[in-house]
Amino acid sequence: MKKIILLLIGCLLISSVSFATIDEPSIWAEDFVEELKAYNEIRSSAFSDYQNNITRGEFIYLTVKMIEIVQGEPIEVDSSISFSDTNDIYALKGASVGITSGIGNGKFGPDMLLTREQMATLLVNTLDSLDMSVASNSGYAFVDDDEFSSWASNAIYTVKANGIMDGVGNDTFNPSGNTTTETAIVVVTKLIRKNIHKIDNAFLSSMHKDALNAKVTIDNEVEVIMESIVLSNKPSINTLTFTYSQKNISSKDLPEFSLRVFFKDGSSELIKGFSKYYSPDTTKLLTKSLDYSKSKTPAFVIVETDQININLHLPEMAKWEIK
Repeated sequence: MKKIILLLIGCLLISSVSFATIDEPSIWAEDFVEELKAYNEIRSSAFSDYQNNITRGEFIYLTVKMIEIVQGEPIEVDSSISFSDTNDIYALKGASVGITSGIGNGKFGPDMLLTREQMATLLVNTLDSLDMSVASNSGYAFVDDDEFSSWASNAIYTVKANGIMDGVGNDTFNPSGNTTTETAIVVVTKLIRKNIHKIDNAFLSSMHKDALNAKVTIDNEVEVIMESIVLSNKPSINTLTFTYSQKNISSKDLPEFSLRVFFKDGSSELIKGFSKYYSPDTTKLLTKSLDYSKSKTPAFVIVETDQININLHLPEMAKWEIK
């Protein structure tokens, strides 16, 4: 009997340890999770249960906080708006800026699982709220198009055309399928990346331009040579491919640097570019690519030393114009 009890205890201990290691984001979501955490604006409870399906209430929280991060100020609640099934401040904020009108009959449905077509609709409403320019569908069609709700079809193709949401494989979208927490985090972080840094005169005047193949020293820590920037066309998107070398000229291991691509509409997208912690006097040759919408025109790429507070470090950046 003692052996059986000990065996059961051992099994419980093993299962508890295994469970404790499960609650981590998938590899493809890790960078987005860390970036969103770095803003210090999102409650800690949002960074858990990454593979679990997200509720409407949890998603509207992330979406509203994303807008507040981008705009730099809290959303004011319209006092005329209310839901009969929740008084959650983020549901009310979302309704106040037109992201959501609920599920009908005066209800929001905070505990309902969010479907993929619902998320697409909320995201398009968010694009409108942020006054973002969007690309229209280029003619692509999902094979399960006939399963889309009539109110969601246009939104699904809009988020697809603008690189915000993709299908689930085999040219299907799975509109009634649910959305995981980590997928939602990736999506809202992408929208922050597209909105948080804008081109203005102060930015342009503070940047120094460098030709390709010119050695650029950044922060007295790393030398970068941009070998090539290649634009290539795809059926529904464009691709920028960067090839560059980097040399650690400091006496310490380096933190991570990044590449940021700016577009003529003022938006930007981040590429995790530089390797973390490579040894002094070490040179690396790297190639990185970025897919972007055909509606955008790339203007230049910079090396970014602080991916969150870029505007605090403008003189330290290296800028390459894209010809």
